Amino acid sequence: MTGLPWFKFYSRDWISGTRGLSDRARGIYVDLLARIYDLGRPLDYDERDLCRFLGYRDRRQLASVLNELVAAGKITIADGKITNGRAMAELAKSDRQREAGKKGGRPKTASRTAPDGDLDAILRPSHGGDFEQNQVNSENPPEPEPEPEPERSKQVGRASDPDDPEIDEAIRLWNELADRIGLARVQKITAERRKRLAACLQDAGGLPGWRAALCKIEASPFLRGENDRGWRADFDFIVRERSFTRLMEGAYSARRDRASGNGFAELQREMDRRR
Repeated sequence: MTGLPWFKFYSRDWISGTRGLSDRARGIYVDLLARIYDLGRPLDYDERDLCRFLGYRDRRQLASVLNELVAAGKITIADGKITNGRAMAELAKSDRQREAGKKGGRPKTASRTAPDGDLDAILRPSHGGDFEQNQVNSENPPEPEPEPEPERSKQVGRASDPDDPEIDEAIRLWNELADRIGLARVQKITAERRKRLAACLQDAGGLPGWRAALCKIEASPFLRGENDRGWRADFDFIVRERSFTRLMEGAYSARRDRASGNGFAELQREMDRRR
């Protein structure tokens, strides 16, 4: 993906969404976001490079602030990469708009949608009182009612190809998650499932964004079945366009002080391996 020299920043959402973070974490968070947008990809988890970029001499201090951001659901660390799901989705969207412009099409204006996590600092204007109150303060947001799903627009890029090898890897990662938290495994890969998963990968910016989405599922008590109906998310629910968009926007996230399983253990393992 191509990097961007800027990204949308909403002051009100930044203030409310980072209020529980330390001053250090807020500063590091915006630096990491800026770096991801500038490079157009997830950041390598290289302690020496991160210390140099973020101005740290002590790697333990770096670990402390990254732990805080992971625990708050602001970043995800997996497979030696630091990423933010919403940032990756917006970079992928920018690439699609650029390609559409090259072909003579008129790129769509940027979607004014919610950011990754609860009131993140990026890409989210207010949706109004009722929506915002329900999505931010509710531990168990209601399951969306089934509805006809509009066709996704035709998209450019290898992840939009149902035969792309990333599809098989994404399914393997889903089944690992399903075994770990008690969701239904994918047993049969139909053409429709591959098509919808390919579109999700395109929206999320590839496998890094898909991994971030799986971390959000693991961190959501509601999607894991901790709700008054005992309902659990399955693969077909997640790859619906509306469901996946809401997942990446943080609509199914628990309250910050109740969140768990959002990448902290992965971060700790990575740091232990590098010591």
